Amino acid sequence: MNYISKNKIPISCLCSIYKYTKSNEFLLSIKSLLLQKYIPSEIIIMIDGPINNKLQKNLDCLLKKYPNLIRRKVLNKNFGLGSSLREGIKLCKNELIARFDTDDINLKDRLVEQYQYFKNDRELIILGSYIKEFNYLKNNKIFSRIKKVPLLNESIYKFLNKRNPINHPTVMFRKSSILKAGSYSDMDYFEDYYLWLRCKKMNYKFLNIATPLVAMKRKDNLDRRHGLIYAYKEILFLKSCFKENIISTNYIFIFRL
Repeated sequence: MNYISKNKIPISCLCSIYKYTKSNEFLLSIKSLLLQKYIPSEIIIMIDGPINNKLQKNLDCLLKKYPNLIRRKVLNKNFGLGSSLREGIKLCKNELIARFDTDDINLKDRLVEQYQYFKNDRELIILGSYIKEFNYLKNNKIFSRIKKVPLLNESIYKFLNKRNPINHPTVMFRKSSILKAGSYSDMDYFEDYYLWLRCKKMNYKFLNIATPLVAMKRKDNLDRRHGLIYAYKEILFLKSCFKENIISTNYIFIFRL
């Protein structure tokens, strides 16, 4: 992967890894950024507590191979995604930050397409997209579907009262505005949704692109939204939202026991 000969755009790509991050998926996600038509000027990797030896070895290889592109910060214990991303944003040198998950694949035009939206619209603060979900079937075939979300700011604002209208692994945003809104918080399972609701309170402009820019593997339809732990975390999330008056009572509980 000869990234040196490629054109760079002033975007910081931000992710977080922890002990359960799968090494092979992590490498694929990084590769998908390096194979972009225009690559980011930096990739920030937050290490949320101790990680396994295989993951550490692959990370060390990446840092050695791309010393001027990839940077990391090690947290001394596992603080959780919200806290990890909060620290990561502070490290990003660019105003535009692209979130990416280490088990997803960024499609080749993701960064440049989102970058053009921000260049053309100075009021735009948060930009996501459709997502392509897939999983492998027993007959070696691949099942896929497009996860659609509301596109325009007005429809996104309405949807925010009920559910999260932003596919988190696709999002790109302006650093300064996110910091003004309070950045990510320690809100397990709802780190991004809680942030978007506070951004709505700031009257920030949202948009989604009606094209899948990220491919995401799904193991099952429930994903992680089930069980007593999730239900408890959802109640804590709603309690904070109602206290801050940032969500409607029309919110739909989405946990399953």
